[in-house]
Amino acid sequence: MTEIQQRLGHTDIQTTMNIYANTTDNMKEKASQQFSKLMEDLHFKDIYMLGEHPFLTPR
Repeated sequence: MTEIQQRLGHTDIQTTMNIYANTTDNMKEKASQQFSKLMEDLHFKDIYMLGEHPFLTPR
């Protein structure tokens, strides 16, 4: 983190930490949401393709 601090010219490491910790947290949250959506989509696709969903299975 001190490398980033120096490159950005921050005199206080806390400034760098505040900016990048928040950015990193936001990126983690977004990645988590995207992964959850992917898993839901894959699960739905598997159920649909296997014909095991009661609403999608022809009777």
